[in-house]
Amino acid sequence: MNKTAKIILGVIIAAMIVSAGYVFFMSGKPKMKETVKIGFSIPLTGDIAFIGEGMRDAAIMAREEIGETKYNYELLFEDDKLDPRIDATIGNK
Repeated sequence: MNKTAKIILGVIIAAMIVSAGYVFFMSGKPKMKETVKIGFSIPLTGDIAFIGEGMRDAAIMAREEIGETKYNYELLFEDDKLDPRIDATIGNK
């Protein structure tokens, strides 16, 4: 084997060792879960607060029912007081 072939072979072997080490060390690190935010604009106060409270409770139960996934789900609840103007403000957040 000539000198050039030995150098090329050495570079290939070194690249393989570096690649294997990278894969080994990176696979051991825990990956951060991406957070998915889900917003609810519901009446939590006023005459029909019981409807909004039921919707909030149902969303929380659904999140618990899902269990572990590759995402973290964050539930955001905003009281719209059944007012369309407040809904518009909440929707722009």
